[in-house]
Amino acid sequence: MRREPAARRRGPAESTNPTADGVPRILYLSSDPVDGVVPLVSRRLPAAALAGYSHVLLRDGADEPAGQGGPLLPDAPGPVLRFESLYAPSRTSLRRVSVTGHRNLAHGRELVAGLLGEPAQLPRPVADLRIDLLRPGAAPPVAGRPGSSPPAPGPAGLPGLAGLAEPAGLAEPAGLAEPAGPAGPLFELVERPGVGWADLIVPAELRARLQRNVRAIERRDVLRTWGLDEIPGFAGRTGTALNLVGPSGSGKSLAARVLAAELGRPLLVVDYAQLESKYAGETAKNLTAVFAAARDRAGVLLFDEADAVLGRRATALHQSYDTALNITRAVLLMQLQAFDGLVLFASNLPGNYDQAFRRRIADHIEFPLPDAAARAAILAGHTPPRLPGRAGLDFAALGTLGAGLSGGELATVAYQACLRTLERWPGAEVRPDDFAAAIDAARAAQALIPDRPPGGGPGPPARPGPPARPGPPARQRA
Repeated sequence: MRREPAARRRGPAESTNPTADGVPRILYLSSDPVDGVVPLVSRRLPAAALAGYSHVLLRDGADEPAGQGGPLLPDAPGPVLRFESLYAPSRTSLRRVSVTGHRNLAHGRELVAGLLGEPAQLPRPVADLRIDLLRPGAAPPVAGRPGSSPPAPGPAGLPGLAGLAEPAGLAEPAGLAEPAGPAGPLFELVERPGVGWADLIVPAELRARLQRNVRAIERRDVLRTWGLDEIPGFAGRTGTALNLVGPSGSGKSLAARVLAAELGRPLLVVDYAQLESKYAGETAKNLTAVFAAARDRAGVLLFDEADAVLGRRATALHQSYDTALNITRAVLLMQLQAFDGLVLFASNLPGNYDQAFRRRIADHIEFPLPDAAARAAILAGHTPPRLPGRAGLDFAALGTLGAGLSGGELATVAYQACLRTLERWPGAEVRPDDFAAAIDAARAAQALIPDRPPGGGPGPPARPGPPARPGPPARQRA
């Protein structure tokens, strides 16, 4: 269950000790604090990102950190990481956030994205907010109060924190609320995809394009030595996002598994049904949690049917759903910018994408329907090797007969041919007619459920029709 931050007044010792479950305390070190800042921070900071910290210190627009946190990695851009909100000043009271004590660049971006991912409505504007993360045993100076004497050592090995709980003007410390859990897991984890390039039957140009992106990820260090990160347009873009577009069953999901396998990483397939919530703001929090899980596992993220999450933002905000939709899109944009791994989007309706995602995706790769040679290879690859009568099948002829079918549909054709053979078992062998009947059934399914959505909306390209079957010769008139 979700646990709300405690509202009761805590005493000095309790307010400066971490909770038993490791949830850090949040202290607002300001002589004129703004109401609502502490609850806002406690709601939006990802709980997983605060693991290992004892305190979160907040301060208004200071140039120096209020305390020292964990050591920064060499790739971090200096001791302070600073970001500005993407929202207009009229929509958000919080304009800029700085963070120190973060573990690395990706960790700092995750924290800032959690705070600036949606507008913040506060009683009065907070132009700059400083966040300093403290580990157990760190000794922060008392910032913003010149001339104050060093505070007395605090309890539990946290020197300097005993004097921070009671001075006038300090807001209440609050525990970080646990994120609400969904009805089920947010993603399916495929630890070992177990496929390779040989399993992906696509045109050679498409395969080369995928392999080029794999090399770019594997040799990112070379791109850095060339100075790519020094160019303003590329600075900070450490991750890669690919958009896989094509008809249903054309191999997009299989390509995602191949890419993850080639990189030696697990694949996280996002379940949008669990990602989306009826509660305002929860979908954005679930998105943040998904990216955090992929970061922790060094995994590849796959958003299948991505038009559901990359759809256009609402321009006329008539109800809370429109606002929540726009918040979700803004959070995804920020998470994409901060993520340093590989994100894959797969869809057969790219016309529904919001245009803001077009430039943030490194490569848009179209998966066509298979040609005759590819159809023959797919049918051969999905026909069991010990199926009776398999040696007598002409897969080239069957591939020609299956024009207009996707790879997924051809796999179903091979399975249905096996079932038709099973009806005549024992002693039966598979026949070309079993495949022909299964192909006709696949075309009937296409007519029953067309690719183009109702209402004339944008859909995938029209499929080519089946080849004409030879008929009886025409009669000549006497």
